Amino acid sequence: MAMYNGSNAYKQAYEQQNEIRVLDGKQARKRERAKNAAKVRVVVSVAAIFMVLLAMTVISAKTYSLGVEINTLKTQIEDVETATARAEMEMGELCSLERIEAYAKNNLGMVYPGADDFYYLTMETPVVAEAAGESAALAEEQAESSLWNRIVNSVTSFFRGTASASEY
Repeated sequence: MAMYNGSNAYKQAYEQQNEIRVLDGKQARKRERAKNAAKVRVVVSVAAIFMVLLAMTVISAKTYSLGVEINTLKTQIEDVETATARAEMEMGELCSLERIEAYAKNNLGMVYPGADDFYYLTMETPVVAEAAGESAALAEEQAESSLWNRIVNSVTSFFRGTASASEY
């Protein structure tokens, strides 16, 4: 009898499992909402993954383009530095004393003076004595004119100050 009861319980469990349930309206809507919620979760998850991958692609593309721009700017900087170095070298060559000397000799016809090309001036030389006399007279005139200039400037500044004070 014990065996009969056990097999009977097994049979009842099997029948309950295979039995089709008829749901009422509330339970059917609840089950349908659960299925729809699961579908929505899947769609939202896939959309979120797609958006993350799209954002990563955009960031990678922007990073790559910035890297290319940085490399281009580095190349331009190197080109400018090379041009600057060449210009400095050319400027140094153009300013060298040897080049200036060669230009003066070849293009301007200049030559170094010889020993007999020097002329020494002394105070007894008429040109020097005359120039010395003129410079002394010029210095005396400047001293006199500077005295008069100082007097005139002080008088005009006095009257300017008086005129300024009367305006207030």
